[in-house]
Amino acid sequence: MNRLDDLTHEELKKVIELNPKFVDRCRDYCTDIYGPAYCWVDEYLHNAPDGVDYSISGCCDYLTFSGANFCDLLTWFKQLQHDYEFIYPQDEANAYISILERYSDILDNADLGYISVKAKDYDYMNGKCDEAAEYFRAAILERLSSEYTYFTDSPENCIEYCNEMEYNDNILISADYRVVDLEEIKAVFENNGIRWDVNSIKYLIEEVFDTVNQD
Repeated sequence: MNRLDDLTHEELKKVIELNPKFVDRCRDYCTDIYGPAYCWVDEYLHNAPDGVDYSISGCCDYLTFSGANFCDLLTWFKQLQHDYEFIYPQDEANAYISILERYSDILDNADLGYISVKAKDYDYMNGKCDEAAEYFRAAILERLSSEYTYFTDSPENCIEYCNEMEYNDNILISADYRVVDLEEIKAVFENNGIRWDVNSIKYLIEEVFDTVNQD
């Protein structure tokens, strides 16, 4: 019997092929609410300004800025870059931030009627800010979606994360690459009035397999 993190890559692929329910369980753990994908997306969107609309779940994702003003978007973009180095190349992202820094406050004051701006100048600045916002919208959407596709597209990533979080500590792998869940065996024992802890069950199973292999 082996632990999952003792397997080679080729052995892990055999486990994935032969145990689809186990793979689904690991994937659900990684992508369900409060899993790592959800938590990272929630972290990135935590300070999104009013007017940002989105749905991120790894399927039919969308992100729109139609109700947000450029000043609020600028604050959010700068926070993402500062806290997470969110978009690469950074020089390109910083160039679009500079455009928003140059024009967003002017446009906001013009919209509020505090200052007067010629129509052609307003249209030019608004177009440049729209271009910058679209650059960030597409880049942010790609990053958010990737938090889910990292797990949905790769069973290996799901299992590796579950191993790191000690979610699979009670999983053993048989010589024919079948999953042995010690918690499930413990539940069967308890349902039949047998009170054994997981470590005792693990020891029993390993003793049985060692005896069989010696024969």
